[in-house]
Amino acid sequence: MGTVTCDQLRRIFQGGQVPSGPEASAHVEICPACAVLFEDEGLAGRALGGLQPTESLDLSRLHASLRRRLDAERGVRAWLRSRKTSTRLVLALVAAVTLIVAASHRTHPASTVEAPGVVLALPRAAACFSYGSLFTALFLVLLWALSRRDGASVRGAALAGLGSASVGVLGLSAHCPSSAPLHLLAGHASILVAWVAACAMAAGVASLRQGHK
Repeated sequence: MGTVTCDQLRRIFQGGQVPSGPEASAHVEICPACAVLFEDEGLAGRALGGLQPTESLDLSRLHASLRRRLDAERGVRAWLRSRKTSTRLVLALVAAVTLIVAASHRTHPASTVEAPGVVLALPRAAACFSYGSLFTALFLVLLWALSRRDGASVRGAALAGLGSASVGVLGLSAHCPSSAPLHLLAGHASILVAWVAACAMAAGVASLRQGHK
C-alpha cells in the first residue's frame, strides 16, 4: 500500500472496514486525528461508514467532536500518549523496575517477628497492604497516562489492576522479610485481589453511567 494518508484511512472506514497492517499502524503513530478513529476497536471510524453523503450535519458534528478531543490533548499525558507503542512499552517497563527497586530499598520496620494471634498480626499486614498499594497506585497512574484510550472495558481495567498490583507486590516482597502464611495472605496477596476488583468495578460503573447518558 505504501504510505497511507488520512483520506485513504477514512475511505476504508467509510467502506465498513477497519484499516489494518503496518502502514496503517505507522500512520496512526504520527497522526493523533486518525488515532481517535481507531479507539474503542474503531468505534468512531466505523461510525463514518454509517453516514450518508446527505448527512452533512452529522459529519460536521463528528468533525467538531474530533477537534475538541484534539484540542484537549495538551500536557505531559498528551506527550506520553503520542509516543510510539514500543517507546511506551519501554517506559512502562523502566517505570516498573524503578518502582520495584525503590520499594525494596526502603528500610523495613525492625519488628519483623510475627506477633502471636490473628488480632496482633493484622496491623502489620495492614501496614504492608498500604505500602504495596502505594506503589500499585503509582504504576496504575503511569499506565493511565500512557494509554491512548480514555476509557477501559471491565476486562482491560482488571488487567491494568493486576499488572499494577503485581509491581506493588514484587516491591513489597523484596521489602518485607516476613514469610508467615497469614501475613503473606492478608498483607501481600490481598493487594492483587483488592486492586483487580477495584479497577474492574470502577470500569463497570463508568460504563453504566456512559450507557445512561
